[in-house]
Amino acid sequence: MRKTTFNRGQWQTHRERCHIADGTPPAIGADDSIRALVGKLIKSFDVPTPVWFPEMVAEWTSLAGTTEARHARPGRYLDGTLTVFVDGAVWLNELKRYWRTEMLKKLQNRFGEKTIKTLVLQPDPDMQESVRKH
Repeated sequence: MRKTTFNRGQWQTHRERCHIADGTPPAIGADDSIRALVGKLIKSFDVPTPVWFPEMVAEWTSLAGTTEARHARPGRYLDGTLTVFVDGAVWLNELKRYWRTEMLKKLQNRFGEKTIKTLVLQPDPDMQESVRKH
C-alpha cells in the first residue's frame, strides 16, 4: 500500500470546493473510500443464499469451463438473476460476446429455467486483473 502524504493546500482547496465546515482533515489512511463504504453497506444486507448456490460454486469449473472459471466466478443471486464477476475488461468482453448464452443454458439445465432466468457479467469488485493468477 502506498503511503499517503498530507497536503494542507490541497485539503483547503477541497474543503472550499465541497463546502466542508470542519477545518480538521480526516486522518491519513482513514478508510472512507466509496468502495469501502458501499462494501460495508452491501455486507450489512441480509440476503439469504439459495440452497443450490454452494452446489453451483462447487461445480463452477465444470459448469463454466476450466479457462473461463479462472477468470469468472459466481457473485450474487437475486430474483432469478445470477451475477458473475469477471476479473478484467478483456475477459469481460470475451465472455459477454461468446460465453454468456451457452453458460446460461448450462446453468438452466442444471438448476432450472425458473431458477436462473438471467445471467449478468460484471467486473469483479474484489480483484483487479493484475492480482488474479492466470
